[in-house]
Amino acid sequence: MVKTKHGGARRLRKRAEQQAKVTAQSKPEPDQETEGPAPPSHLQRKVTKHMKFYDKVAASKASALAARPSIHKRSKRRREAVPASLTDYSALLGSLEGAAQQAQAVSQGRAAKQKRGLGRGGGKARTKITVDETVRLQRVLQHPSFQADPLAAVRAHLDSTLPAAASPPKPPRQKAKKKSPAAAAMQED
Repeated sequence: MVKTKHGGARRLRKRAEQQAKVTAQSKPEPDQETEGPAPPSHLQRKVTKHMKFYDKVAASKASALAARPSIHKRSKRRREAVPASLTDYSALLGSLEGAAQQAQAVSQGRAAKQKRGLGRGGGKARTKITVDETVRLQRVLQHPSFQADPLAAVRAHLDSTLPAAASPPKPPRQKAKKKSPAAAAMQED
């Protein structure tokens, strides 16, 4: 259910303005919109609160406008006090570009050093890996199947270690349609 409105704010505002004029002047001007029953008391209180608020806003706006020129002058003084060397950004930009190029060169150097297998551990770990791999390679080279046919030995090793490749899926079978008795009779003829 929608709340019904009783009386309008415009009418109340005009009535309040008219009453202010009546107190200032002895003869009020009759207005056709303000005629009618008096609005409820809660609306009258609401309008008076609004009027007080509008008066406060107008007063604060006037004081803010009056204070603005002095603030503006201070900011001008601050702007003038800034030395010209701080407003010259070309030297700063040049040094930043140089630093960026240096950082890029360092990161490229690090990327070149970190090849696969060498980035793990220190010097002792690398020497241990090297020894292990040379022993392993010697065992592979001495194996009789590798000496007989190296390519077949490599293929057999890969077949045993790598997972089997997935075979392509078979196409679905089409079901044979059942023929109606009439179609079967026609085919026999």
